[in-house]
Amino acid sequence: MTIGYQKQYQSGRVYMKLQYKVISALGVLALSTSAVTFISPASAATPASWVGPAPAQAGAVKGGTVTVINQGDFEHLDPARNYVGGTLDFYRLFVRTLTSVRTVKGVTELVPDLAADLGTTKDGGQTWVFKLRSGIQYEDGSLVTCEDIKYGVSRSYEDGTLDGGPTYAQDMLVNNNGYKGPYTTPTKDLESVVCSKDGATITFNLANKIPYFAYVTTYGAFSPVPEVQDTKQNYDLRPISTGPYKIATYDRGKQITLVRNKYWDATTDPIRWNYPDKFVAKFGSDQNVIENTLISDSGEAKTSLSMDTNIITNLQKVSTDKKYKPRFYPIASPYARYYTINVDTVKDVNVRKAIQCAFDFKQILIAAGGTAVGTINPSTIPSNVKGAYRPFTVCDRDVTKHPEAQVASAKKYLAKAKTKKTSLILAYRDKGVEPQ
Repeated sequence: MTIGYQKQYQSGRVYMKLQYKVISALGVLALSTSAVTFISPASAATPASWVGPAPAQAGAVKGGTVTVINQGDFEHLDPARNYVGGTLDFYRLFVRTLTSVRTVKGVTELVPDLAADLGTTKDGGQTWVFKLRSGIQYEDGSLVTCEDIKYGVSRSYEDGTLDGGPTYAQDMLVNNNGYKGPYTTPTKDLESVVCSKDGATITFNLANKIPYFAYVTTYGAFSPVPEVQDTKQNYDLRPISTGPYKIATYDRGKQITLVRNKYWDATTDPIRWNYPDKFVAKFGSDQNVIENTLISDSGEAKTSLSMDTNIITNLQKVSTDKKYKPRFYPIASPYARYYTINVDTVKDVNVRKAIQCAFDFKQILIAAGGTAVGTINPSTIPSNVKGAYRPFTVCDRDVTKHPEAQVASAKKYLAKAKTKKTSLILAYRDKGVEPQ
C-alpha cells in the first residue's frame, strides 16, 4: 500500500510483517519459504546430518496425491529465472541446488544438497571450493556432473533471454573476460567457475570476500542444467529433474502434474521426501473458491493446500473455530507490506513527518485481520530474517509498543510546514496478482 510512489529512501516508514495462511489436511512439504532468505551462521547443520535420507516424518506413509490450488500459475519453473518464494519452494520437489535449507523440529538450517559440504575457503571468502556428491542422477538416469552445475550458473548471466532470476552470480563472481552467458558469448568461458579434473569439486572465484556464499548457492542459478538439454526460454516449461519428482504434464496457466522420479536416491538427499505418489497444482480459481474448497474438507480437498499468500477472507472463521483450527497454519513470512510517501509530490519534510505520526497502525492492523495476519514491524525487513533485520523509530517512538496515531506530534509538524494541505491520495491494490 503506497502513498504516491517511492523514488528514494525515506526514513521512518512503517511495515507490517505478514504471515502466510495455509489450510490443509496434509503436511507433506518439508520446504520452507525461508529458502529465499539468509539465515544466521549458527543455523548451519552439522556434518553428521549432511547425508541422506532426510529425517522421517512421524506418521507419514507413502501414497496418494497432494493437490495445490492457486489463483495463478508459478511465475517461472526455470531455476535460473526464479526469485519468488512460493515457486522456490515448489520447484525444490524437482530441482536440487548446490546447497539448500531444511526445517527440522522448527529450526531452519543450511545443508549441502548437490554438494557434500558447505564449502571451504582459505582466503576469507573470496575463493570457495565445494566437494560434490557422487552418483546423483537426472530423471533420465544420466549422471549430474560438475560441468552441468557450471553451465547452470552460466545461464544466470543471460538476463535478457532468461529474465526474472537473481543476479548473485553476476554480482559476486570475477568476470575479467566480459562473459555474458552461453548464448550471448558462446566462444567465451565462465572462467570464475572451475571444475576439478576429476569433477569431484567445483571452485568459485569471487570479486570480493563473501563469507556467506554457501547461502547464496541455495538459489536455482546454482542447480545443474545439461547443455544438451537446454531449450533456452522453453526450459521454463520442462526443466529436467534431479529431485524426488519430475514433471509429467504441464499446461501453462491451468495445471502441472508431478510424478515420482525413479532415479532420485534418498540416501544422497538430506532435505527431501517422496511420500505422495503425485503432486497436482491447479491454477485459475478465485480466492473465495479456493478457501471454500479447503474449508469443506471433502473429497480431493482432504489432501489439498494453497500456496497463495493473500490474506484469507474467512480468517476469523478458520483461525478460531475448533473444526478448522487444527488445519490452519500461520507461517512466518519473509516479506513486509509498507506505506511509503512520494517525496516528489509531498516535498515538505514536515508534512511527511506529520503523515508518519498521524497513521494509526494499531487500527490498520485490526482492519487487516489483527495479529493473526501479521505484526507491526519497524523495518523494511521482517524480524525473522535474522541477518538483515534493523529496527527504526517512527515519529520518535517504537511503533511495536506505541502503534496508535500520535496526533499531537502530527499537529506540531504541520504547524512547521510551509504547505498546509490536509488531504491525501492513498493508492492501494484492489485485486489481481500479489505485488512484487
